[in-house]
Amino acid sequence: MHTQIIVFWVVGQIQGIFRLQNCSTGSIVSFFELERKRMNTKKLIQAVNVLLEENGGRMNYTKLIKLLYIADKQSIKEIGAPITGDRYYSLPKGPILSKLLNLIKVNIPDDSENSVWKTFFSTEGYDLVKNEKNHPGYGKLSRREMRILKELSISFKDKSYSDMIEYVHQENKFPEVRWREAGIQKRIPISLKDLYKSLGLGMESLKEYNKEIKLLEHENRILSKCC
Repeated sequence: MHTQIIVFWVVGQIQGIFRLQNCSTGSIVSFFELERKRMNTKKLIQAVNVLLEENGGRMNYTKLIKLLYIADKQSIKEIGAPITGDRYYSLPKGPILSKLLNLIKVNIPDDSENSVWKTFFSTEGYDLVKNEKNHPGYGKLSRREMRILKELSISFKDKSYSDMIEYVHQENKFPEVRWREAGIQKRIPISLKDLYKSLGLGMESLKEYNKEIKLLEHENRILSKCC
């Protein structure tokens, strides 16, 4: 038990160092690219649940998707990493989170992630509705991530889905969202590099990227052995 606690503490210190370096230098460490590859559906579910709880248990899913995109961008700005780790695309109506949209709209009976999703949420018309009997918890979300989600929920509480579309169409706030071009090409990827650049943040060298990827892979191996 003590060994596990020590390992978690060491991992926290390593990740904390990366984030402190990011805040002090204005650069982006490659840890976040790995986070994207390791997208945690449980964490996405918890983030969605927080927003629904703050809005009476249901929300238009277009509004929800825009809110989570804004939350991810705000999280990158504050702590250097997105909350969800989802993949982003520009569409004519603004940015989407690809995995989230698929979970909301695509019913795959034999898909384990889809089955877990349906334990907590259902889609009714254009609304996503929380299942009051089941709760995914908050364990994957940090206090700062919870704060970001709740603050944004309050800020946009009275906004409709069309208001949200109009909001993310503001090119001065969301220059990375190429929604005009998406009207022709249908769907344009928004990379993490695009997001960081829109926030005035730089990228680390490929050499440092590879170093940190290896370090975090080593961390995962340690955790898999002891936990």
